[in-house]
Amino acid sequence: SEDVLLHAWRTRVVSRAREIVKKGGVAQYDPVNTSWLHQLPGLSVFQDGPRRAQILLMQAGIVMIAEPQIPGLAIDGAAFLDEDVPVIGMTIRKDDIGNFWFSLLHEVGHVVLHRLTGLTSGFFDQFEAQAVDEQEAEADAFASNMLIPEERWRRSTPRIASSPQVIEKFAKELGVHPAI
Repeated sequence: SEDVLLHAWRTRVVSRAREIVKKGGVAQYDPVNTSWLHQLPGLSVFQDGPRRAQILLMQAGIVMIAEPQIPGLAIDGAAFLDEDVPVIGMTIRKDDIGNFWFSLLHEVGHVVLHRLTGLTSGFFDQFEAQAVDEQEAEADAFASNMLIPEERWRRSTPRIASSPQVIEKFAKELGVHPAI
């Protein structure tokens, strides 16, 4: 039954993505151009950050659709190709800023890293499940490093003392929302 639910959810995401593409609001995806990538984490500080991210992604040739999950289906996000257009589906299963941005950047990681090695069949992710697949581990590392670069985290004060003031100061230095 989960396969049927997943298929129904994916069909809804594809239908909505095709409407956006049909209206002409999406640029041609260029896998070589990643200059837009580093702007994404910084959008987390804005109240309308998810909408800004959606616009930035469309300018980069990627369609992001927020589609509520179907009861009984436990996924956080998906990334796949539809008629050569990268599509990211977000369920927003957890109403949490940190989860949203990690999920989004994880799916962006699939688009950027795995366009030729799995994006055609798609990635459907549930973040409570342990990632045993190498591509899932790569997308996790991509998202983590985009949000909080590993070298910055290793030298950070919040790694040791996680008071709200320390976390907020570190988040401000990185230019990301403190929830991240």
